[in-house]
Amino acid sequence: MTITQKIPLWLDCDPGHDDMIAILLSAFHPNINLVGLSSVFGNSTLPNTTFNLLSLITGLNKLEIPVYQGNEFPLNYPAKKPSTAPGIHGDNGLGGHRLPRPINKAQSIDQFYQDLAAKLELYDGELSIAAVGPLTNIADFFRKYPDCKSLVKYISIMGGGIGIYNFKGHGEFNIWNDPTAANFLFQDPILRHKVLLSPLNVTHTLILNTTIQHLIYNKDQYEDDPFRRFLSDLMIFFAESYKKNQEFPDGPPIHDPIAVYVLLVKYGILGDSQWKESNLELHVDEQINGEKEGEISVGLESGPNDPSVIFGVDVQLFWDQVLEVIRLADVHLKDSGAKIDYD
Repeated sequence: MTITQKIPLWLDCDPGHDDMIAILLSAFHPNINLVGLSSVFGNSTLPNTTFNLLSLITGLNKLEIPVYQGNEFPLNYPAKKPSTAPGIHGDNGLGGHRLPRPINKAQSIDQFYQDLAAKLELYDGELSIAAVGPLTNIADFFRKYPDCKSLVKYISIMGGGIGIYNFKGHGEFNIWNDPTAANFLFQDPILRHKVLLSPLNVTHTLILNTTIQHLIYNKDQYEDDPFRRFLSDLMIFFAESYKKNQEFPDGPPIHDPIAVYVLLVKYGILGDSQWKESNLELHVDEQINGEKEGEISVGLESGPNDPSVIFGVDVQLFWDQVLEVIRLADVHLKDSGAKIDYD
C-alpha cells in the first residue's frame, strides 16, 4: 500500500481506560480504516468489556463500526481461571464517569470469526489485527480458520514484558490471562514473524503526565466541551488508580494505543527516529499456579522469523498522534450534531 491509502485494521480489546485511547486512535486517525471491533475478557468480565465497547462507540458517534463479542474465558478454562483488574479500571472496567447508554448490540462470536475471515480475504494480505487484551480471540480464530494465517499482514500486540512485570510478580496482565494463546501466536510457523509485540518495556515510557492531561482537558479552554470532560474524568480515575495500586506518581502508562501506533510506523505512515526493535524467540510459561506462570522467556536462537519486539518509540510523536485524534473526535462530534448524554 502507499501512504495515501488507509491501513485496514481490526481492533480486539477489553475496555479498559487505555483501550479507549486505542479505539480513538483506530477510529479517527486519517490513515486507518477500522473495519471491526471485538471484545474479550480481561480488564473486566466479558459482559462489562462488551458493554463498555458499545458505550464508547455510541459516545464517539461511530455506530457504523461493527462490534462483536468474543471469548469469556481463556483457552484452557476451566483449568486456567481469568483475572480482572478492578483496582485499576474500576468494578465495571471503565470507572470515573457514567457511560453513555449503548445504541447498537454486539454480534456473536461465530459472526465475529466469519466476518474477520471475510475481511482478511477482501484485503488480501493488507489487513492487520491489533490485540490489546488477552490473546484468546485471536489465537482461537486462527486455530479455527488456519487458511487465514497467510492473509493477515501483522498481529500487533500490547502485552508482556522482557524482565519487566506488572502482575503476580512475574507476568504481564494480558499475557498472564491466556499464556496458551500467546504461545500459539508467538510460535506458529506462519504467524510468528507477523507478530509485533509492544511490551511493558516500551509502554512504561508512555506516561499520561499532568501536561498531557491538561492538553486533553482544561476548564479555561474546554469548560463547555462534554466529550473532553468525559475523557478527562476517565483518565483522572485511571491516573489515581495507578498511583495508588501501581506506584506511578507522575501518571499512568497508556499501554494499549501503542499496538495501533506501531502499525502506523510499520506501514510507513510515520517515521519514528527513536524506533528500536529486535526479533526474539519468545516462550510463555503456561504452568497454572506455577512460580513463573505467565512469564516470557527469550530463546537463544532468535532470528528474523521470530516476533518483532518493540523496545523504543518517539514518545512525543506518539502523544502527537493521540492528541490529534482526540481533536478530530471532538470535531466529528460537534459537526455531526449528535446529542450524546455524557452526564
